[in-house]
Amino acid sequence: MSQSTLVKSLPIVAKALGRNMGVRVEVDAGHPRTDGNVIYLPSLPLDDPGVEILGLGFIIHEAGHIRYSDFSIDYAKLSPIERKLSGIMEDIRMEKCIIRDYPGAHKKLANLVQKLVHNGFFEPVTTDTSPAGALCGYLLHKGRARVLGQSALDDHAQTAQTFLEGYMTPLAMTRINSVLARVSGTKNEGEIVELAREVAQILEEESQRTAPPQNSNQSQQQHAGDDSQDQDQTSDQNHDQQTGDGDDSDQGSDQGDDDAQGDDSDMQSSQGDNDANDDSSSNASTASSDDTLDADSDTGNGQSSNSSGDMSQEAFDAAVQAMKDILGTSESDSRDLPGDISDAFEQLIKDEIQEAANERGNHAVSMKPTHITDLTSPGDHQKALDEAQAATAALRSRLVQLVQSQTKVKRKTSRNGRRLNDRKLHRIKSGNLSVFKSASRKKAVNTAVQVLLDRSGSMREGIAMAARSTLSLTAAMKNVPHLSVGAAMFPGSMGTAVTVLTRQDQTMNQTAGYYPEVQVEGCTPLLPALIWSGDNLVAQKEERKILFVVTDGAPDDMQDCIKTVNDLRQGGIEVYGIGIDVREKMMSALFGNKHVCIEHVGELAEATFSLLETTLLAA
Repeated sequence: MSQSTLVKSLPIVAKALGRNMGVRVEVDAGHPRTDGNVIYLPSLPLDDPGVEILGLGFIIHEAGHIRYSDFSIDYAKLSPIERKLSGIMEDIRMEKCIIRDYPGAHKKLANLVQKLVHNGFFEPVTTDTSPAGALCGYLLHKGRARVLGQSALDDHAQTAQTFLEGYMTPLAMTRINSVLARVSGTKNEGEIVELAREVAQILEEESQRTAPPQNSNQSQQQHAGDDSQDQDQTSDQNHDQQTGDGDDSDQGSDQGDDDAQGDDSDMQSSQGDNDANDDSSSNASTASSDDTLDADSDTGNGQSSNSSGDMSQEAFDAAVQAMKDILGTSESDSRDLPGDISDAFEQLIKDEIQEAANERGNHAVSMKPTHITDLTSPGDHQKALDEAQAATAALRSRLVQLVQSQTKVKRKTSRNGRRLNDRKLHRIKSGNLSVFKSASRKKAVNTAVQVLLDRSGSMREGIAMAARSTLSLTAAMKNVPHLSVGAAMFPGSMGTAVTVLTRQDQTMNQTAGYYPEVQVEGCTPLLPALIWSGDNLVAQKEERKILFVVTDGAPDDMQDCIKTVNDLRQGGIEVYGIGIDVREKMMSALFGNKHVCIEHVGELAEATFSLLETTLLAA
């Protein structure tokens, strides 16, 4: 399968995105969460824009935590307000890292934030907001809007700044802005924790004052100069890092520009979207976000926007009390403060999935598998395998010969080379210079094959033969060079999408004895089985991917199945149907001209081998 394409099915996209970012994603996991190693999502619809924004945004955000956050930090040592501030600023630092390394992440995170604003998760600071809420809201909204370029929060950021300036002394506001401007230059979560402690220290120091400075502007400039000394050092370090470890946002911009021509590069190989052109400019904007932050907050000249003139004693006392209130935030109070966007996902995704089903008709589809090795005891592996191999020995020999013929050395003469062909030297007299020996060998294309067997109730009379034929097919293909094969049946046991008979990485000695135990069950839920098969094949390392669907009746969700078959093919997976005693019209509607019809299950092995021969010859 081409690395620049992807099956356009949301459950498959979600898992492929995780693989591309180096994290494991499990769909059909009940509710969204992460344990620091695996990202879990509930069952997803095939296609829904709202669920896609939340689901993919959740994966990217949590992948950022898994890849870049430090889970060893003991947050119990911090005060409640320090923990909350650390979480807000770490989200910003971490997302900046993932935007730098995966350019396609910028647009998806921006879309996520825009939706969270629309859904009301990002609430604006109001007159009812506590001083602690105003501080958290300011760092959250201002940091995301300026450092990450998430412009949906621009208005929230301005509102939060206005209210926070009403709670702070001008000097405290200036010093807090100085800390916020340094978030972008931090290298790890430990440095973020130190910044959170510094904010708390600023509040502690400023709340100890008993009267406003006589000359507010002069005092602010002096203290801002002290606070910004570390900021200047960080800026120098960031400048050095542009040719070093690359934690600065300029590198993210450069990488975004380089990757844009490859259509999201890393991200696109797992997402198949066309965000790259937007991302290249977005990353450039993000790269200059520190300058924008300084300009908007007036940290460049050491002054907050409310710093003109002296404060009255009454206003100063109110600000001091507000800062003390922030420092005194309790554990229970901190839970109501703005914070990690992960807090929003569980209910939001559940609501969005429900809305997608009820209002847009996009129902969630489970692709959870079971494995027959976990469900029942096997028969005699060796006996079943011997019978299968005896039944398909001739067919297996044909396939091996076919693969060998595809890769055999082809000899010919050419007009240049190092070795003369003595038998062709006579051509020179007639001016034909094709007298040199040459040889070429066609490289075999490694191919992953998935066989999907219908075991619905209508297969009752032929299920034993179908299971034996599937075993014969799988066993035969396991021995063919450059082929990796797996087999599964649908519906799966206990309401799952499929029950896996043999994985690509298993040998038949481990699974052959289970095939004779296969029993019929239920109707024909082909749709979840197709989605599972697509995800399974996308995860295989082989360049070429082929799916054989063996069925004897119309699927439960015909139109969705037709769309999914087309999506799989557009994503680079070759899908072929094998109909057992079914109408030609139905098979044509589902699989187009890439199918065969047989009258009896006993013809299954020959029909599948014939299809496989045809596809291998077409390689």
